[in-house]
Amino acid sequence: MKTFKSLGLAAATSLLMLAGTPLHAQSLSLTLGEPFQTTTSAAGDILTFFGELTNRDPVNTVYLNGDSLDFEFAAASTDDTGFWINAPVSLAPLASSGNISLFSVTLSGPLGGGLYSGSFQVLGGMQPTDMNVLATADFNISAVPEPASIQLAALGLALSIAAAKRSKRRLG
Repeated sequence: MKTFKSLGLAAATSLLMLAGTPLHAQSLSLTLGEPFQTTTSAAGDILTFFGELTNRDPVNTVYLNGDSLDFEFAAASTDDTGFWINAPVSLAPLASSGNISLFSVTLSGPLGGGLYSGSFQVLGGMQPTDMNVLATADFNISAVPEPASIQLAALGLALSIAAAKRSKRRLG
């Protein structure tokens, strides 16, 4: 009798564990088409990031319930409307979203030269109300000066050199 109770308890525990197994980040794949983008850093530049979401779980449907977009820079704003419009509510086992617009970064002012990084996370799970991190993708924005700015700086340098030579001739 004691053996049957132990076996019954072990079986019940195993079933509960299987039923309550959360969907892990490895179940959803998030691939950005171009995770590295370049901008001249002019105000008004909009960089749109596309990607594909794939449910790698062969059994469970995954619900895509939200996202988190992290790109903290004062001269830029982020917009995740692409995810809300284009991502499906859920992905069946082994299904994919195809290549969709996920989010964009809009420059409100010059970034200055350099590399700026951020991350995009998809939230969800096995239930329509789950908000677990299912997948994360990092992205980078490289800001390079506008060609006009470089030309203007070169012109200023050339004029400074010419002025220095002219004043040297007058003194000499």
